[in-house]
Amino acid sequence: TLEELYLLNRLARHLGSNNLDHRLRTSDFRDQDADPVWLSLGCEIADLEQQEGILIVGSNLRMEAPILAHRVRNAALRGAAVGFVAPEVYEYHFPQAAYLEAPVDVFAHSFASVLAAALELKGGKAPAWIAKALRRVKIEDVHRDTANVLLDKADSILLLGQIALRHPGYADIRAIAAALTAVVGSKLGYIPEGANSAGAAIAGVLPHRGVGGVVSEGPPGLDAHGMLSSPRRVYLLYGFEPDSDLVDGLLANEALKAADTVVCFTPFVTERLLEQTDVLLPIATFAETAGTFVNAAGNWQTFEAAADCVGDSKPGWRVLRALGNEIGLLDCEYQSAEEIRKVLQTELGDLKSDNHYRGKFSVDLGAQEMGKRVLDVPIYSIDGIVRRGVALQQTRVAHVARGEEQVLSRSGVEG
Repeated sequence: TLEELYLLNRLARHLGSNNLDHRLRTSDFRDQDADPVWLSLGCEIADLEQQEGILIVGSNLRMEAPILAHRVRNAALRGAAVGFVAPEVYEYHFPQAAYLEAPVDVFAHSFASVLAAALELKGGKAPAWIAKALRRVKIEDVHRDTANVLLDKADSILLLGQIALRHPGYADIRAIAAALTAVVGSKLGYIPEGANSAGAAIAGVLPHRGVGGVVSEGPPGLDAHGMLSSPRRVYLLYGFEPDSDLVDGLLANEALKAADTVVCFTPFVTERLLEQTDVLLPIATFAETAGTFVNAAGNWQTFEAAADCVGDSKPGWRVLRALGNEIGLLDCEYQSAEEIRKVLQTELGDLKSDNHYRGKFSVDLGAQEMGKRVLDVPIYSIDGIVRRGVALQQTRVAHVARGEEQVLSRSGVEG
């Protein structure tokens, strides 16, 4: 929750560390200084239905954000031009104006051809920081069709999905997307990872920024991948499982085993966590705590606990508050999640996020070495709760994700 993330940030800064991050599945941080305060959709969720053109880049939309897929479908059925740039052909139940299949290792190169096509159709020059790279691309009809999804539309948007955000060439992809939206006059938006990554950015759980996007004092800390590739003596893990929720589970396992101390705040106990960690602190799941999520449109959504905590677990904000008291963190006598939220709101003031890209990243269209990297994380593998959902793991989607053949009897219908 937003409240837990704010306390995590306060604890880390109090202890003198800028090494904190929530971007667990991100691998390309080269252009992070050009990120908006938080990655947002760029419009209200319902407003997606009113767009005349929607280009979705690097996303398995139905599996990443089903409610957004529903809104995009409604837009398509109303007559909007909807197009995709994706590493493979995903299933959609609405007409598509264009579909560019861009293999992951040359994804940025393929996508750059769409920008070149837009420049050819619209006229104009590419920004200097991308012009050199565009000389190497070829334009085909599919690239023109894809560019036309956004061209000459009164209201249009380009959305970068989670496959794009996880891609090792994300900085290149985002720079191309920003240049494309500038050429065609579209909005730039993001489909952020998870339920509350926007909240994590707002709360300052980043190595280079504090609360509200303020640049951190002193040198920036290490990003999530850097903390593992440059091993630390001490790790604090909050609410995730290293084997399943990080870009490189093997690298994480090696770093954690070599550390002096590993502390994990978790609702779950597994054999691997018992091997990797020295201390397990039981915290509640999202349903067992009060708190706030910030959705993809930037709206704060506050809720109460829907169930009692299990066993010895406690709401995470209570555990963090108690630790803050023990280490002498000033003004850490919070009595409720609401009290934490009000303090954060006061600190933020009238904070707004602007997706307008102000960077000048020098784009490289070379092929990316992918290895065994998984960019399209199956919907029922995305977090510890759905991974433990017995019924979810029996669905066709989960079986296909595990590479298993699904055999159905006449007495049952797959959900």
